[in-house]
Amino acid sequence: MIKQIDIGNLAEATELIKRVFLIYEAPDYEPEGVDEFMKFLNNKEELSTLTFWGEYIENKLVGVIATRSNGSHISLFFVDEKQQGKGIGRRLFNHVWNISPTSMTVKASPYALDIYRHLGFEPTDTIQCVSGIKYIPMTKQKDTD
Repeated sequence: MIKQIDIGNLAEATELIKRVFLIYEAPDYEPEGVDEFMKFLNNKEELSTLTFWGEYIENKLVGVIATRSNGSHISLFFVDEKQQGKGIGRRLFNHVWNISPTSMTVKASPYALDIYRHLGFEPTDTIQCVSGIKYIPMTKQKDTD
């Protein structure tokens, strides 16, 4: 079941995000990038600008997606390592895509590039690195007809 996560109750979500980040993304980052990501994840003011959605199985959070800018930009997108490949990420993405008023953008980590391509995103530039965080800018357009 997908439901919105209250901004005052993000501990379970941030723990899942940290755990999955450290397993899959951090190995490709310099220490500066890992530190920068963790600072972002611990910044309550910054997190308060996001809308969080979670997928729950038997009342346990197994996936998180967070958007900003009225749902037009994906800021965080993580699925529990034991639940990957089961359609959880697709369900989370479809949920935010269906309520997004516009096309969407993402700064995809190199690890997630193929996942975003599979969801219909296209790169808009080459790999970037800011404060040690590596990403590829991508976009997915909504049909206008």
